[in-house]
Amino acid sequence: MNSEEAVNLVNIALKQCHRPLLSAIERQILADSWQGITYSGIAQKLNYSPHYIRYLAGKMWKRLSNLFQARMNKETIHHVLYHSQFASYAPFYYYNQLIPLPYYYQPYLYETHLSQAIIDDYYQVIGIFGMIGTGKSTLAQGITQHIGRDFEVVVWHSFQTEKLSFPDWYDQTMLSLTGRSQPSTSLSIKQRINNLINVVKKKRCLLVLDQLEQLFSSRLKTGRYYTKYQPYRDLIQRLVTEKHQSYLIFTSRDHPEDYTRKLKKQSGFYAIQLTGLLGEKSENFLAEFGIKGDPESLQKLWIKYEGNPWALKKAAFEIKKTYSGQLSAFLEDGKFIFGEIIQGFHQEFKRLSNLEKTVLLSLKDECNPFPNQYLYSLNTGLSRDQIDEALQFLAARSLLKISSGFIILSPLFQSYLQTFSTTKIAKIKELTSDQNSSEQAHFSDWKRRVVS
Repeated sequence: MNSEEAVNLVNIALKQCHRPLLSAIERQILADSWQGITYSGIAQKLNYSPHYIRYLAGKMWKRLSNLFQARMNKETIHHVLYHSQFASYAPFYYYNQLIPLPYYYQPYLYETHLSQAIIDDYYQVIGIFGMIGTGKSTLAQGITQHIGRDFEVVVWHSFQTEKLSFPDWYDQTMLSLTGRSQPSTSLSIKQRINNLINVVKKKRCLLVLDQLEQLFSSRLKTGRYYTKYQPYRDLIQRLVTEKHQSYLIFTSRDHPEDYTRKLKKQSGFYAIQLTGLLGEKSENFLAEFGIKGDPESLQKLWIKYEGNPWALKKAAFEIKKTYSGQLSAFLEDGKFIFGEIIQGFHQEFKRLSNLEKTVLLSLKDECNPFPNQYLYSLNTGLSRDQIDEALQFLAARSLLKISSGFIILSPLFQSYLQTFSTTKIAKIKELTSDQNSSEQAHFSDWKRRVVS
C-alpha cells in the first residue's frame, strides 16, 4: 500500500461511516506521515509552522483513532491500516470497452482538480464536452484511474461500442452494482430508475457513460435523444438533482438537449469544455512520437492543430511517413488537412443539418473571428432566426464559440471546410433552400387550415 492508497482507504472508511472526508491539508499530513516525513518536513512543504501542523495532526489522529477503534498516530498508522477491515478493499470494475491510457498520455490540467472535486463531494454529475479528438474519453479514463479505489463499484459503458437500450443497460449495470441478476421485464422505466437511485444512495459507485452523443438523433435539434434512449436523459436528471453518495461522468461531443434549460442550472453538475493540450503538453506529446523541432516550429504546429491530440497524432504519423520525420518540411509544405483528418471531420460534418452546413460553409473563407452582424449580411439565403438557431446548435456541438457578439469558429475545422468544392457547396445550399421552401409551404397550408 502506498501513501495515495492509504489516503483513499481512510476516505473510504470515513465515507462508509458517514463522516466528513479528510481535508486537503489532512490528506497531505496523512500521506507524508505514511512515508515517514517529520512534522517539521511537512510544515516546510506546506509553508506552515511545525506547531500548527502538529495541532492539525493531533486532531486528525484523534478522529481516526475513534473511526478505526485503535490508537492511530505517525508510529502506528501502518499497523492500524494494514489490519483494518478495509485493508483488502478493492473496487469491482466493469468495462464494456477497456480504454487503457496510452503511453503518450499527457494529463489534462483539469484531471487533478476534477478528481479531488469528486472525492470531496463537490459535484454529483460531470459532463466532459469537446469536438472530435480533444481527449474526452481519455480524460474520463484518467479520472477513473485516479479515483477508482475510492468507490465500491466502477461501471464504464461506451456507447460507441454498444448502444444499449436503457432496460438492457439497466440489467447489466444492476448486476455489476449488486452482484445479482434482476430481470426487469415487468418493470416500468420509472421503476428501473428508482431502483438504480436507491442502490447509488446505499453504495458508493462511479458510473461512466462514454460518447453519449451516440444516443442523439443526428441532423435534428442538437442533443436530442432518440425516443428509445430518452430514459438516459431522465436518469442523468435524477442523479444530478437527488442526494446520493455516487457519481456520474459522461462524455459527449454535443450538449444534451436539456443542458441549458436544466443541467447547467444545477449545483451538482459541472461541465468541462475541452479544446486541446496546452503548448508544453503538446511538445511532450509530439516528442513521444519522435517529432522534435525548434520552439517556433512546435508552436506553429500546436496552433495549426489547436492542441487537438487526435489531429496531432495523425500529423505526427504523416510527418514520419511522408516527410521522414522532418517537421520543417511538413510546415513548409502546408498540407495540414489530409486523408485521415478529412475522413474524421467528414463523419462529423455528416451529422449536421443542412442549415448548420450552410452556415459553416458561409464562414469557411472568412477571417476568424467575426461579428454576428457580419454573418447576417452574407448571402446565405437564410433568415436571421435560422442563422441564430444554427449558431446555437453549432456551439452546442463544440464546433464554434459565441462570445461578446463574436463567432469563433474552430480554425482546424475551418481548414477542413476549405477543402470543399464549389459544386458541393452549391448542392448543400440547394438542399437547404428546398427544405426552407417545403417548410414554408407546410406552414402556409397549416395556416390556411387554421383560419378556415
